[in-house]
Amino acid sequence: LAASLLTALAGGVLYARSPGDSLAVALLAASILSPLYTLHEFARAASFTHFKVRSVLAIDLSTLVLQALLLFAMWAFDAMTITGVYLVIALSCLPPLAVWAWAWREQWSLDNASFRQDCREIWQFSRWLVLARTMGQGSRLIIPWLVYAMLSEAAAGRLAICLSLTGLAWLFVRGLNTFFRPFIVQAFSQGGPAALSRAVLWTSLTQTLLLLPVLLLFVFASDPVMELIYKKSFPAATMLLVLLTLNTLATSWAIATATGLLALDRPSSNLWIEGATLLLTLVLSAPLILVSGLEGAAWAMLAGNVAGAGMAYWMFQRELARVPAAQETPA
Repeated sequence: LAASLLTALAGGVLYARSPGDSLAVALLAASILSPLYTLHEFARAASFTHFKVRSVLAIDLSTLVLQALLLFAMWAFDAMTITGVYLVIALSCLPPLAVWAWAWREQWSLDNASFRQDCREIWQFSRWLVLARTMGQGSRLIIPWLVYAMLSEAAAGRLAICLSLTGLAWLFVRGLNTFFRPFIVQAFSQGGPAALSRAVLWTSLTQTLLLLPVLLLFVFASDPVMELIYKKSFPAATMLLVLLTLNTLATSWAIATATGLLALDRPSSNLWIEGATLLLTLVLSAPLILVSGLEGAAWAMLAGNVAGAGMAYWMFQRELARVPAAQETPA
């Protein structure tokens, strides 16, 4: 909600200065999308937490069908715009959310006596995740601007194209993480550290198997993919797509291990992991961009995320070793 308000404020200021400005209108549309998309993700996460996979599939499939139909209608009537796409994404979230809220109506309750205590406990746990996630988005948001400043607008555009393509794989990684998160927590509560370690390993292997076909596709057929979607390619496309896919793979490993740290009630560890990832990425990005151009930017992102994944694994193993003997075999 805070991000939505800030986006709306930015769009409102731009619109006041230049009525009809396309960026201002897009920002205002994004401010409408943000809370609805956040609620959509909450519905999915809550369903997974209760192991209601069918509920998640219903939400995802209905949202996908609505988005496809509305986007096809926009394309058919030659009305495709950035603002329109944002509004379509927002509108397609509404019906599934309404059905989900109605289906879960018996579970909505508010206990005034424990509400403040619950809010305090939730904030004490999640504040680290809020800060960590903010840092985690840093490289994806800052690197394109560095490329724009150090190289050119065209180079930043090419990087954005490759980030968009590899971002499709990132959607599946996020979905898998949402699916496996409750199982990882359950593994620790029922089987102790050994079960938790196996659950984290299984999650990492599953994400690797998911991303390997994407990686092979970009290794052997990046140019046809680029020409199919964007009608043209460019010389560095293959290397960029491969490096950015490897970057997504490293991030998926870090996410799986970080979820294990959450199961161990160590949310502050995520802040150190994301901070180290962002710091190394920023330190390496400028010299690598100067030396290798766009590929340097991708190498910097990959180096940062590989280091973050390594740090996450080290912290996870350290915290596992600290689990008291009484928790080795939970009741």
